[in-house]
Amino acid sequence: MDRNKTYNIAKHRRRMQKRKNAKTTIQLAVLTGMLVFGVINATAAIRRIEDGWNEIEALEAALEAAHQETRDINSEMEHSRTEEFYENIARRNLGMVRPNEIIFRVRE
Repeated sequence: MDRNKTYNIAKHRRRMQKRKNAKTTIQLAVLTGMLVFGVINATAAIRRIEDGWNEIEALEAALEAAHQETRDINSEMEHSRTEEFYENIARRNLGMVRPNEIIFRVRE
């Protein structure tokens, strides 16, 4: 009987060890799965952040281009308020000249 009892205890210990090993394996698999899932999510988040930064850079470049265009338009507006501007328009488009100015036309 004593030998049978020892055998049963050893058998029970082996069964418990197998259960413990199975439980540890499952825990490791779950932990590994969570780690892989976390890495995938982190990679996706990093990609979205990089896309956001690229979009910000593109918008900043477009904004700078708009500012430059505004500066150019303001410069043209200031120039259009000068007497020189109106004189050039009158000469080029209307063929006007200043008093006592002589026009030479060259025939080809």
